[in-house]
Amino acid sequence: MISSISIILITICGLGFSASDYFRKLALNNLNARILLLVFVSGQIPLIGLWFILSNDYHIKIYYWPLGILASLMGLIANLLFLKSLKVSEISKVIPILGIIPVFTSLSSFLIMGETLNLYQVFGIALSCLALIIIYSPSGMSPFLGFKSFIHDKGALLMTAVAVIWSILAPIDKLCIQYSSSATHGLIQTVLIALALLIYISLNKQEASLPLNKISLRPAMLASVTAGIAYGAQLMAYEMTLVTFVELYKRIIGIIGSLIVGRFFLSEIITKKKLFGIIMIIIALPLVMIDF
Repeated sequence: MISSISIILITICGLGFSASDYFRKLALNNLNARILLLVFVSGQIPLIGLWFILSNDYHIKIYYWPLGILASLMGLIANLLFLKSLKVSEISKVIPILGIIPVFTSLSSFLIMGETLNLYQVFGIALSCLALIIIYSPSGMSPFLGFKSFIHDKGALLMTAVAVIWSILAPIDKLCIQYSSSATHGLIQTVLIALALLIYISLNKQEASLPLNKISLRPAMLASVTAGIAYGAQLMAYEMTLVTFVELYKRIIGIIGSLIVGRFFLSEIITKKKLFGIIMIIIALPLVMIDF
């Protein structure tokens, strides 16, 4: 049974990430991806650090470190690709791509681990892919034109790569918090990513000399705070319920949030085919993720 606290945490997670997507989109107007990510991750360290202190659970086992380092590397790459995708594409077009993360998870389990796919999952996978083609179709709902448009859209390809990485990262995060507390894992991840970026930027004189001001930093810091709250809520939800349910509910909120943010805050056009495609993804997600 799913507790009400779990649902509240996942709701906070979904809304937090939606708000963070919007602020990151704004911040990219004045900052490059690596500087933004450094500010974004560094801003989360005090918040997660406070959570770490208040949690009163500091345990960590030796088995954590190989998984933890792998998770931070994957998180760094995925976040940089995510920002590049946001910079070149509409938020209401690329965020729904993250809805196919369960598709990649199911397919990798089928191909690598030999797990079977039931008819509901096969239908859900087909529906998800068709939905993206419809969203990207330049005119009408032509599958051929939609697929052609999708593979020629740089932002779509970048976000697809993000979806692949994050589909692998979710179960790794779950494993990590078996060997440490969620607060410990969250703090380690943010510190490792921030250190890697700081070292890279320090060695790159051109990026290290970029001017920073309140106007450019404000949306980056807001993105950091909202994402920090969302990430903390996500890790706590992982401890209380199934990763599958967390990812399902979070993705649905994120997809709907991208539509609202794109329309009302970024003046993106919401076409009938985009709306129809997003509804299809929302319908397909439970079919892919829930074992009927």
